[in-house]
Amino acid sequence: MLRSILVGSSIFALLFASSLPTRAQDEAPTQEQSIQEQPEEEAGEVSEISQEELKQFVETIKLIQVIEEQAKVEMLKTLENLGLNPQDYQAFLQEQQNPEEESTPQVTEEQQQIFEQARDQIAEIQKTAQLKMQEAVENEGIGIESFSRISTAVQKDPDLQEQVKLLLQS
Repeated sequence: MLRSILVGSSIFALLFASSLPTRAQDEAPTQEQSIQEQPEEEAGEVSEISQEELKQFVETIKLIQVIEEQAKVEMLKTLENLGLNPQDYQAFLQEQQNPEEESTPQVTEEQQQIFEQARDQIAEIQKTAQLKMQEAVENEGIGIESFSRISTAVQKDPDLQEQVKLLLQS
């Protein structure tokens, strides 16, 4: 369970970081930016994480879990309102990703429209959830960069994993 939380939080951090506004490409990175990027480039180096940072990280994970659960419920309601079950929707998505596979049943034009409507609504739910997660991270005062750094460190360090697991249970 802890591994799925950490993977989910890492994915969130990566997705969120990629959505941050970027500087103009012709602008050279400052010395401070180069120094900040350097530790991430060195493989296997885990920076020190204070107990306060770890507690903030865990509190943020708890908030993210709530947001993810709310988003899942909302997505299921969306499918239900459109008369779709999750298995049919999943099959539609797989067909869209692998249209050359003939093992997947073909859908009618009407079903195609319903599936596309569901996909669009679910994408909007996911976008809203991502914004809420961003707000949660910012409101907890940990920052995306610190959240990502701690998540990476926890994934690499079994002792930190145990500490996070204990804090999540409390």
